[in-house]
Amino acid sequence: MAQTPTLGAQCKVSVNGTALVGWSTMKAMRTVLEREGTRGTLQHDVDDTAAGPTMCEGAIICNPSNTILASLSQLGNNSATEFAIVVDKGQATNTYSNCHCDSFSISGSQGGLIQCTLNVVGKAESAAGSVSEPTEATPLDFTDVTATIQGSEREITSFDMTINHAIDRGYFVHASTLADVHATDRVVTLNTEHPYSSNTSSLYGEGHDGATGSLVISGSTYTFGILQVDDENIPVQQKGPIPLQLRMTARKTGSTPDCAVT
Repeated sequence: MAQTPTLGAQCKVSVNGTALVGWSTMKAMRTVLEREGTRGTLQHDVDDTAAGPTMCEGAIICNPSNTILASLSQLGNNSATEFAIVVDKGQATNTYSNCHCDSFSISGSQGGLIQCTLNVVGKAESAAGSVSEPTEATPLDFTDVTATIQGSEREITSFDMTINHAIDRGYFVHASTLADVHATDRVVTLNTEHPYSSNTSSLYGEGHDGATGSLVISGSTYTFGILQVDDENIPVQQKGPIPLQLRMTARKTGSTPDCAVT
């Protein structure tokens, strides 16, 4: 007898206690350890194995509302913040505990919605939890974005900002789950594309010292300490607007952090 499949659209997801409209790739990753050596047969015996360590990881992907963006941005900017993710798959509900942000990105392009991706590393998966249906809210689109670089508001056609914490995935010590979830680095990048015009031509050829900048998406503001640019030549290979692409790395300057989220 054919079974009715569970549809992805029927699933529900919550992050840090807040339900949202989006997708989840969260999963537990369990390994099986096997000893090596001559064993009198080419077949592998189950008695030669032991349970290996378990780790949970995956991503939450969504087109956020103003409230959801503010919530995810705070988690994405601070790898030390611990939270839980609950995924209701219809046939079962799983809670992923002791989660930390591995990387967080926000992107968008003209004519489309803003997208967030929260990549997560956690310690354990359990068959428990519950998720309510998300509250209806208008998603943010590209018209909600304002970019300021070198002290002036700039026209942009697309952007991609990423905060990467490089979580250590191998710190098990004497435990079967991660003994601690901690960051090993922090790299903040901002890639933007602009129509090459009188509004943006001064952005090409910026010096080593870089300049301040900010990205405002509705009620969430990302203020960068110093944005340093790897200059690229401006290609002239089409009849339409000439694109100016900036690949910037945000760095702290004095007591000003690389990226402050408010």
